[in-house]
Amino acid sequence: MADGHAVPPEHSGSVESPDEGEIAKWKEPWQNYGLSLLFIGIVPLLPIIIELFVSGRITEDSLIIAAAIYSIAVALASNNRFYFGSFFVASIVESAIYGSVAKANGSNVTTGRVLGLKISSDGGSALSDNKYIFIAIILPFASVLVERFSRHVRNREEFFEFLKGRGI
Repeated sequence: MADGHAVPPEHSGSVESPDEGEIAKWKEPWQNYGLSLLFIGIVPLLPIIIELFVSGRITEDSLIIAAAIYSIAVALASNNRFYFGSFFVASIVESAIYGSVAKANGSNVTTGRVLGLKISSDGGSALSDNKYIFIAIILPFASVLVERFSRHVRNREEFFEFLKGRGI
């Protein structure tokens, strides 16, 4: 106010801080998205992640049963009917594959690499087919990324059901 005129706030040298409530409202959807990716996208895969870190490899049996469990987990967590139906059927097919591989297991241990990960098989199946099992894990994960972004970031849906309507 050098010449009797008010100095606008953007030129006064003071920096206005944004309202903390606005920042929290902006962060909340992304936190819900992150939590959903963690609990739906990562936690069901922990058994094979832990197996990889502990033993340095993943057994074919573990990979197939993890794909079946992961598909059903993503199907049940989805609001999208197409995802639900597709991954539910995929889990049934993967379970059947697991049953046939488990029955064929023998003492002939073979090892191969798929996507840079060491996979070991105890018998009759072809390790080259394991890339399809990886695809059966990657597709549901991609659907989780897309659907959860839409639900939590775009539609601002709360992730934890027990927090809905509480404004926490």
